[in-house]
Amino acid sequence: MARRKTKKKEWKDHEVLDVLERYATLATRNGSITEACAGIMEDHPDFPLARRTCEQRISYILFARNARNEKPGAITEEVDEQGSSVSLNYDGLERITNLEEAIKFFGIDENAFEISGFKANAWECSAMFEGEWKTTTNYQVTVQLKPRRDAFDMAQAREDLKVWLNCNKKRRQKAATFAAREGIGVVAVSDIHIGAKNNASKGTVRTKNYDLKTAIEYMQQTADWVNAKQKKEVHLFLLGDLVESISGLNHLNSWQGMEEGIWYGNAIIVAFEVIHDFLAQIENLKSVSMVSGNHDRLTASKDMDSHGDACALIAYMLNQAGIEVAYHPLVLAKVIDNISYVATHGHHNLAKQNLAKIILNYGKQDLYNVFLSGHLHTRKSKKDSTPVESILLDDVQYRGIVVPSLFTGNWYSETQGFTSSAGFAFLESAANGKNVTHTDVGL
Repeated sequence: MARRKTKKKEWKDHEVLDVLERYATLATRNGSITEACAGIMEDHPDFPLARRTCEQRISYILFARNARNEKPGAITEEVDEQGSSVSLNYDGLERITNLEEAIKFFGIDENAFEISGFKANAWECSAMFEGEWKTTTNYQVTVQLKPRRDAFDMAQAREDLKVWLNCNKKRRQKAATFAAREGIGVVAVSDIHIGAKNNASKGTVRTKNYDLKTAIEYMQQTADWVNAKQKKEVHLFLLGDLVESISGLNHLNSWQGMEEGIWYGNAIIVAFEVIHDFLAQIENLKSVSMVSGNHDRLTASKDMDSHGDACALIAYMLNQAGIEVAYHPLVLAKVIDNISYVATHGHHNLAKQNLAKIILNYGKQDLYNVFLSGHLHTRKSKKDSTPVESILLDDVQYRGIVVPSLFTGNWYSETQGFTSSAGFAFLESAANGKNVTHTDVGL
């Protein structure tokens, strides 16, 4: 019996064009023209055009978009497994023929990075455009970078840190304990981003200035406000993103929003010193609980350190310094004054689950539960089309609270359309033990 031949799809012109347009957009956003055409061949084995022809047609589409002032070409980044170098790649119509043009195009800061490699290729393609044959030139460029590690004076940084912290013996002594006080207070602080720096020179318009000195001032103000409440016990939650970046390469341009040299081991040392001083200022401090944030990873790639081990190191150092700290990379649950608190940073899928399910899995069913998260750099929830300020969700048995960040934002957050004012959350158990009094404190 003869095998029936499979009838090949008959591609219409508009279907071919639709595929080319979609993959041209893919090339612009996520990859190169070469990779986009490989995707066409893989996803559409019966596509009527050869791979080389696809490259020419997509080049033409990008040329036409460029003529309409649309963005030509694609920029991608690749970080090596050790997070010690980064490759910047460009594939498109922008003329880049030498290293000087590439440095200007990518906006490379040669004071922060040394250039370890450079490669540039170019080829011409012809296509019919508006009734005439047009020739376009595609450019493919790669620049390899390594962070300069010799630009940081650790001795000078320590001296500056002593000035910023007012680090004399009296200041660094543990805050006094006052037994006669009454009441228990819970303080939630999130997203300190030690090492981040923002000012008008970074391109922001609405976002407040922020640097290490500002972070220290905010923490001092937080301690002063809490001490004025005169509680017999104070319990502190630190909700992650203690540092801005360890590698300086969390994103392609992370280093542009950082203070000079506060990365690698230096970032952990500075963060430890600053947080240690902050804890030492809080009177009647009973417990400290810490969870990791997405910025607390030791590596450039989030896939290589999903635990946020910089936070783990800082917690270990604080414990060695005599401050008892409970730490977990994901979530911590703690009962304080007959209220069950569940704390996480907020970037994992855990925080995106139904709040009732989170409480069921991590809370106490016989107590009132409070879910604390940060990460959003805003007091408003992104889960509700009509968000309520600070309150993620409120129920007779539990409440979800988005804790404001100390970090007020940078170029990235402003381009996303939001900025933040600094603050923290203060909570107390209600008289009946079935609810909490929650104060959103602005700084």
